[in-house]
Amino acid sequence: PRPLPRLKPLLTLAGHIARVSDALLHPHAPAAFTASHDATWRMWDLSDSAAGTELLLQEGHRRPIARIALHPDAALLASASHDATARLFDLRTGRNIATLAGAHAAACSAVAFSPDGITLATGSVDHTVRIWDLRRPGRGLYTVAAHGGAVSEVRFEGGGGATMV
Repeated sequence: PRPLPRLKPLLTLAGHIARVSDALLHPHAPAAFTASHDATWRMWDLSDSAAGTELLLQEGHRRPIARIALHPDAALLASASHDATARLFDLRTGRNIATLAGAHAAACSAVAFSPDGITLATGSVDHTVRIWDLRRPGRGLYTVAAHGGAVSEVRFEGGGGATMV
């Protein structure tokens, strides 16, 4: 077999002061999101004219951010943190609109939106998955406590009647 060609980076996004734990591309705009163990997440401009420019810096978590997720309409971002909380941010205003606290006894390690955007799932190293109704984010719908170890990923499959895996 032929060796793979060496790839060169097109762009370096510099700003985090600790390791990057997650990265996402915006599905409809030239933008990217990064989360870090510096307890921040950032939004970056990837357009040709301003590639690599930081558009938004979000602080608020007290411990490292493990994962981030984009809402299906790309207007909200959720972050899961080692401070045992998840936060919701409105990308149109840059504001934290909800903090989902008290659901996990240990670090939040995973987060995902349902395809219909109404439900959010958070996973934790406390071996649980928590399901949240975003129409009432102050309290969770239910907890799935059937895991024998830390939950490292949560995701929804399917359309309107999505299944969480």
